[in-house]
Amino acid sequence: MPLPGDISSPDRFVRASYFLHYLPEPENVQQAVAGVFQLIHNVAVPYGAPYGDGGVYPTWWEAGADLTNGTYFFMSTRSPSLFWVSLADLKDSTEVLALNPRDETLVGDSAARFAPAELVY
Repeated sequence: MPLPGDISSPDRFVRASYFLHYLPEPENVQQAVAGVFQLIHNVAVPYGAPYGDGGVYPTWWEAGADLTNGTYFFMSTRSPSLFWVSLADLKDSTEVLALNPRDETLVGDSAARFAPAELVY
């Protein structure tokens, strides 16, 4: 039976589960991150997809976390660039910091791009 191919959540879940099963064992962190994002890209809903009933929307953000090394990976689907932040680089900060994830110049290690911010409640 072929893999389901529409943009519904159940079909995307089946595709992700199927391809996760066949993802090769990574040799390093870079391969592991690349594999996770390959799966995410494969099940993302592109802009302009036929949404039909309005219950399915485009994928705007893709994110992954390396829990072992404390690194957070992030990508806007409106940008071709993946960026990441090592949480260890921010752990000594005593102030509130922010980073605009919509900044299309973000690429690679972006911990140094955080700037002081105010909490708005």
